[in-house]
Amino acid sequence: MISRQSLIRYLPAILLFLLLVVSFLPFYTDGSSIVYPFTKSLFTRICHGMADRCFEIDGIPLHLCSRCLGIYSGLFAGSITILFLKNQIVSLTKRRYLLIAFSPILINKLLELFTIIDYSKVWALISGILSGYLIFLYIGNRFLINFSKKK
Repeated sequence: MISRQSLIRYLPAILLFLLLVVSFLPFYTDGSSIVYPFTKSLFTRICHGMADRCFEIDGIPLHLCSRCLGIYSGLFAGSITILFLKNQIVSLTKRRYLLIAFSPILINKLLELFTIIDYSKVWALISGILSGYLIFLYIGNRFLINFSKKK
């Protein structure tokens, strides 16, 4: 039987992996699958999914825009990293770290807003990955510290 602590450690990675697998549904099907419209409607709850901001596979846009795909990929990478951290990094639990974690997306959006750079799916993906990864390190460390306390 899996212990509660093991489940808590592995569950985020498993759920984020499943989310990413389903978001690539156009890669597995031609988009005419009966499942595709259902999953697309589910993903509209977590991402706008505007076709011009999504990567495409065989002309069919993915369920997630490039920034959200980056954020969830970064969250997944962070959840895998947390599994290998033996000791919690206490400095990552300070609130200023959370502000730093959001800075890649903030900088990218400000540069777009002031028309210093044009919107780029690749830069949106990269800023999303960086922010998602750093955000999960913050959140994951908070959870690890809270759940590792003796009751």
